[in-house]
Amino acid sequence: MNITGYILLIIILSISFLHIYWALGGTWGKDLAVPTTENEIPLFEPGAFVCLITGFCFLLPASAIVFPSRFSLPILWINTFLFFIRAVGDFRYIGFFKKIKNTPFSQRDTIIYTPLCVLISFLTLLLINTF
Repeated sequence: MNITGYILLIIILSISFLHIYWALGGTWGKDLAVPTTENEIPLFEPGAFVCLITGFCFLLPASAIVFPSRFSLPILWINTFLFFIRAVGDFRYIGFFKKIKNTPFSQRDTIIYTPLCVLISFLTLLLINTF
């Protein structure tokens, strides 16, 4: 594994463990991780099960990096695509082209979440080229 793989692995595992932490009842950062309306009403309330499933879903590309197999490339391509789509967004609440830009979530989305999705997509694409 090269430096790209290590950086990507650290990012993905951090996100995975954060979701698992939320699933186990942790609250740090959770209130700023869900898109909100202009009135700061959350669009959805992710429960423990959803956070746990999301955390484990992040472990899939991490395992494809650590334990390369014939399934690694499809998993990494899906990872690249999903994070790129997340960066583009839904044209309303998330991503580069969102219309709602004045909530605490949308400000963090612009500064942190969307650029992080682009970085993950780009690093995954770089990693694919080493397989």
